[in-house]
Amino acid sequence: MFDPVSQQGKDISGLFIVVLLIGAAVFLLVVGLVTYSIIRFRQRPGQEEGEPRQVSGNTRLEIAWTVAPAVLLLVLFVPTVMVMNSSSPAKPPDAQPDIEIIGHQWWWEYRYPGAKVVTANELHIPVGKQILAKLQSKDVQHDFWVPQLGRKMDMYPDKVNYLYFQSDKPGLFLGNCAEYCGAEHAFMLIRVFAQPQAEFDAWLKQQSTAPTVGQLGTATTFDFNGQNVGNPVDGARIFQSNTCINCHAISGTPATAQVAPNLTYLGTRTTLGSGMIENNPATLARWITNAQSIKPGILMPAYQLSPEDLRNLVAYLEAQK
Repeated sequence: MFDPVSQQGKDISGLFIVVLLIGAAVFLLVVGLVTYSIIRFRQRPGQEEGEPRQVSGNTRLEIAWTVAPAVLLLVLFVPTVMVMNSSSPAKPPDAQPDIEIIGHQWWWEYRYPGAKVVTANELHIPVGKQILAKLQSKDVQHDFWVPQLGRKMDMYPDKVNYLYFQSDKPGLFLGNCAEYCGAEHAFMLIRVFAQPQAEFDAWLKQQSTAPTVGQLGTATTFDFNGQNVGNPVDGARIFQSNTCINCHAISGTPATAQVAPNLTYLGTRTTLGSGMIENNPATLARWITNAQSIKPGILMPAYQLSPEDLRNLVAYLEAQK
């Protein structure tokens, strides 16, 4: 949060630093007065034991410690309201969200309504554009927060919230769910890729057109524990004939479930399990075989596939790029 890359983030960070400095000054003042009192009014050798002289009531002092905090709060109130307005402007009634963000236990679903694209765990945005996001939870309360981009926002299953954020420079920006939401709350990670407009447009166009099985058949093979992964076309049949399709969706296939992350173009994502592990054939095979060993508490069951079927399924999923 001390390295913001948007105006919203800069405003929030600036206000935080001001409050931090004022709080430090108050802390030092109080500690200084307490230290002075301890030294100045300590019991000295030869002094009679007993309580110090008691003083009852000091009008000037009482007025001072009432007025001073009130003035301090008033001083902080004005910039706070200004930052609230700049970091979270009111949404015009007719404004349509650029992105829909849905929190799940324990992963993120991202929808781009204009392009009819659905993806998971890795959010892509164009540089220099203020993004309006519609936020909602699918189960319990979550909280979306990428400190460098802007403010945090609660997500509820029975209420829709809206959030403005942006990035003024390209790069990868990290965040996390900021509301305790269950066993894997700490590993409900957020990865935001801010891209130049042309690069983002190309990514969005790719995501909106699902690869065909024919294209998968010519995909480059992957190395998996020293072996070729296998045939992506056979992997497609394995995916569609198993219970994978009861939870996952892949565009252009009969798999349309929305219980678990959308796997369309899974091969383009850098991580698996909402940022838990790097995405490569070996880790994907581990995830399919026993995801609970990597991220305990999630709903995905373990799959006991033959080595050949596992290689083919991994090939199919990694070829989604």
